[in-house]
Amino acid sequence: MVTVAGAALSVAAIRGVVNALPAVIPESLDLYDATEREYQAAELHAWLSYFLSALTCTVVNRPSALSLAGPVLNPLGWLHLARAAGIPVAARVVSSDDLATARSVAADRTEPVIWVSGMEARTAAQEHTATLARRSGVAYLEAWFEDDGAGGVRLTGASSLPDLASQRSRRAIVAALGL
Repeated sequence: MVTVAGAALSVAAIRGVVNALPAVIPESLDLYDATEREYQAAELHAWLSYFLSALTCTVVNRPSALSLAGPVLNPLGWLHLARAAGIPVAARVVSSDDLATARSVAADRTEPVIWVSGMEARTAAQEHTATLARRSGVAYLEAWFEDDGAGGVRLTGASSLPDLASQRSRRAIVAALGL
């Protein structure tokens, strides 16, 4: 049993989980004494890793050794993984500022391609996004592309953290969960 919004819910009744929390940050646990926060964050992180991994329903995205929200790669990590998968990658000049957030790398890109496990890929960008998601083991991936000038696309960035502020992301996740 878990408590959700004050109500007891059987774990078996959970139909899907959208996991957008890469880590438990000690500073966010302000109900604990400052000297206890680091320990409590580690304990909560370990419990969430177990709980999210043990669920039999769809979890977007399941924990990995890197993060509670799956293999959350930095911008260079996504480009490296894409290149290894044979996905065309745009030339990039990267600064240390870009490494702070995946979205900063793709801030000036077109609308992201959103892929959630089970979706059908209809375009080259969707197929590349699906391939990259499967290679990384995530159930949700946003990817940004640029036109290569020859009728194809090149990856410019990606993020496996669901953008829950985006209506497109929410709709794709809801559809994938069958809700």
